This record gives sequence, structure tokens and C-alpha cells, in this order.
Amino acid sequence: KRSNISLSSKFTAWWYRFLMKPNFNFFLYASATEILARKKELEANTIEQLTNSYLNLFKKLGATYKHSKYIPIYNKELNLTLDTIESSIK
Repeated sequence: KRSNISLSSKFTAWWYRFLMKPNFNFFLYASATEILARKKELEANTIEQLTNSYLNLFKKLGATYKHSKYIPIYNKELNLTLDTIESSIK
């Protein structure tokens, strides 16, 4: 979104199936309020739309590609985030 490049989700989903998939995919996200406190590049509603879009994408990809893990993590507390990543990989 920040790059102003807009590709349709159908287009990118179609091409994604040809890429090698990593074993683990992590999506670290936070509330729009927390993100805006760190950086003020996007508006709150844009952040919420993007977050929901990525959460839905991870859910869909996880159901489609069973050999890969698609793990969304609410990134509020660093230690909890790192523990979640570490336990997922073990």
C-alpha cells in the first residue's frame, strides 16, 4: 500500500501457486492505534483493512497449502511473539 502499487488479489493468488513456499510464514500485526503510535504513514481504516485482508489471506493459504504453516501473531509483547515463533518452529 505504501508503494502505491496495486495488484488484484486474484492476479497475485494465481501467480503465488508457482512460487516455492517456505515452511513457516509469520504475519506480525497490531491494532491500528499501536501502529499509528509507531508510524504515521497510513490512516487507521487503511491499516485495519490491510490487517483483515492479510489475516484472511493467511487463513486461505493455510487451508490451501498444507505443507506450509501460515501463522498470524498479534505482536503486542516481544517475548510472547518470540516464544510463539520459536514454539512453532520446534
